[in-house]
Amino acid sequence: MASRIEEIRELLKTAEASQETADLMVELAALLRSNDVSQALALAGKAAKMSGELGYRPGVAAGLRTMGVCYEQLSDYTRALQCGQDALAISEELGDAEGIKRVLNSIGLALFRLDRYGQALEYYQRTMGRLGPDDKQLSAFVTNNIGLIYRSLGDERRALDSFQKSLAMLGELNDLKNQANALSNMGTCYRRLGEYPRAIECLEQSLVLRQQTGDRYATTHSWNNLGTVYFETEDYPRAHQSWMKALDLSVQYNDVATKVFIMINLGRLMIKSGQAEPGIEWLDQALPLAEQLGDRQALLVLHENYATTLADRGDHAKAWEHYVHYYRTELDLLEDVVTVYRQEQASGSGISRTRLDRLIGRIDDLKASLVKLAASPAPGAATADRAALQDVGQKLDTIRGQLDQDRTGLRSEG
Repeated sequence: MASRIEEIRELLKTAEASQETADLMVELAALLRSNDVSQALALAGKAAKMSGELGYRPGVAAGLRTMGVCYEQLSDYTRALQCGQDALAISEELGDAEGIKRVLNSIGLALFRLDRYGQALEYYQRTMGRLGPDDKQLSAFVTNNIGLIYRSLGDERRALDSFQKSLAMLGELNDLKNQANALSNMGTCYRRLGEYPRAIECLEQSLVLRQQTGDRYATTHSWNNLGTVYFETEDYPRAHQSWMKALDLSVQYNDVATKVFIMINLGRLMIKSGQAEPGIEWLDQALPLAEQLGDRQALLVLHENYATTLADRGDHAKAWEHYVHYYRTELDLLEDVVTVYRQEQASGSGISRTRLDRLIGRIDDLKASLVKLAASPAPGAATADRAALQDVGQKLDTIRGQLDQDRTGLRSEG
């Protein structure tokens, strides 16, 4: 790869504006994206601009598609989505079947990052519907991305199944870089399932592959994920060491989304170590970034840690605010579960209509309790106020229990 990068750079030094030059710029951008995403974005933008001036519509589409991938990597998901949609319109206009398939998947990923899971799944399904027997790599990518949706909705087993299928397909292609991504995703699932030895095994394999392929950007994720396993297994020195490595890399490569989680993790570590004040300072740094990104998974963890820490310190008023935010975010994610289940039913899969109706009824009941909770004063000694908080928590636990049963049923039926 390094030799090809240098070869293209030499060619571009003397190249004039042409379709071939624009294509070379897009190719170089794709090669640089793992280690210098800002330069990759600039090159893709130049390629799109040059192609537009030349009236070279395929080059405009390719440049926009690559820009969208770069924006996604830089956590600018709104721009990623817009570039993808613009590229899709041109690809459809040109009848470019290959371009359409790739950009549909990219749009799905941007929508996923924006927490629009139902729409993301729709785009992935559209991509799958266009794939042929020769589209093994793209099929592996889409399968992996569908797994990300299930993991974000808390369905670790279905997510793991998707990641394992993706890994097998990528293994057949000897695609080491993307095998590392699948292994990393599997490691996170195993961690959430409490299977820590398997989590460490997958994450360490992923780290080695990323180091071998020179994917320094993704190495940030490996260190962050390993740190989380060490934290949950109470190996706090190794957790801190891993997260500090991840933090340095996230700053170096401007990976804002991962940086937010690393800050949260360092805050959790400080709080767990009895250093609440510096822990809250880390959370305070992470909160505005998480809000700016609209990252509900990050906000969920943030508000939960704020609430429990502040309650332990006796600051019940502020803790109360964070509990309300936490439960509202949980409710948003549950409504996304319903959206995905409805889409699965429309395609002839998923849970039964009876189970879905029961889930919707319980979510509506939770919503009513949350309205009551938000209107209540912060609990001090008032038992009634504490009862409102307990009521929401119990209803949420009931819904989680039903989801676990529904997912177990889906696995046994599948």
